[in-house]
Amino acid sequence: GAADALARLLGAGPAAVVTVLTDADVPAAVADALAAAAEAATTGAEVVVLPTGRPGDGVTIGVESGVEDGVGSDARDGEEEAGA
Repeated sequence: GAADALARLLGAGPAAVVTVLTDADVPAAVADALAAAAEAATTGAEVVVLPTGRPGDGVTIGVESGVEDGVGSDARDGEEEAGA
């Protein structure tokens, strides 16, 4: 689920920004729990939760490391989609 996807993305190293996009049928409690988990697992990262307005119960999580390698963002940057 979404909590597992968040843990995988955050387990790869420090994060600068964590974005959680929630579809219309995702309960507020799920979004709040994901935000709390992201804040607890990161130090100083900006955590943003945004509703998409799309129908459904999908959650999209994006993690940016903020580390530059001279070409672009760190290879760990990524996102995963999971049902709530």
